[in-house]
Amino acid sequence: MTNPFELIETKLTNIETLLQDLKTNQPAPVHLEALPDLIKIKEAEAETGFKKGYIYELVSKQAIPFHKVGNSLRFSRTELRNWIKAGRPAILQQAVENLATEHILNKKKGG
Repeated sequence: MTNPFELIETKLTNIETLLQDLKTNQPAPVHLEALPDLIKIKEAEAETGFKKGYIYELVSKQAIPFHKVGNSLRFSRTELRNWIKAGRPAILQQAVENLATEHILNKKKGG
């Protein structure tokens, strides 16, 4: 029969190890001075041509470069331009398809 206190001790040790790993593997904090071209979501819409909802979707999938400043999302204009230049064909293709579908649906509605 296993001693329940030994089992608890083992699990606590495992949890401590996992927490320590999480602490040491944290990404380096972003210094805002290093990103002087931070923009808000509205400007990111203009920069990418994507609608706000789609940008939020990309952020949730971590498929677009972004930064958290407090509770707010910010985007580096330079990072966005580099991201687009690097070619995100699937994302860009999806955006084009979404726009085309939206256009077709609007035409059918008489819009």
